[in-house]
Amino acid sequence: MYHTFYFFSRLSYQLNTVLTQARLLECFSQQKDELVLRFYTSEEKDFYIKADLSQGISMLTFPAEFARTRTNSTDLFSELYGSPVLKIIQSENDRSFHFHFANKLQLCFKMYGGRSNILLHNGAKVLDVFNHHLKKDLDGPIPSGRELNTSVFFHDPDELRKAFPTFNKRIWSHWEKVI
Repeated sequence: MYHTFYFFSRLSYQLNTVLTQARLLECFSQQKDELVLRFYTSEEKDFYIKADLSQGISMLTFPAEFARTRTNSTDLFSELYGSPVLKIIQSENDRSFHFHFANKLQLCFKMYGGRSNILLHNGAKVLDVFNHHLKKDLDGPIPSGRELNTSVFFHDPDELRKAFPTFNKRIWSHWEKVI
């Protein structure tokens, strides 16, 4: 249930309300599949995102505190340090969302189950990835970071299928009865 477009659209909306204008202070990894991001919000509080992107299960948690160890810790995505978040946008009909930073860089959270990854990119060019074993993420297309436009109605069922690939067979069968 938590790996659906609908879940991530609500999550990205909530993150946008909390993290707009927050500055990324550090981003580090202490374990193979774990990434921790520490933001400093406008309310002068730390906000943590812990991403566990192991192949068995990938999940995001939001601990109130996080103690960084002195050893076995690697800094990542240092290009973003100190840069404020302008907005967080949910990818249209996809399980990914993008942090847009003031320095024109973006951090894309691709939450694709066992193939989850975090990509640092500038427009269509991927600069770095968290999970380097997912080779296609370095070259492949970045999920759309456009804002979801729910006011559009499609008269052509083929165009509707392209716009909403997350709908299952049951939804399509209902839609075809309505048309």
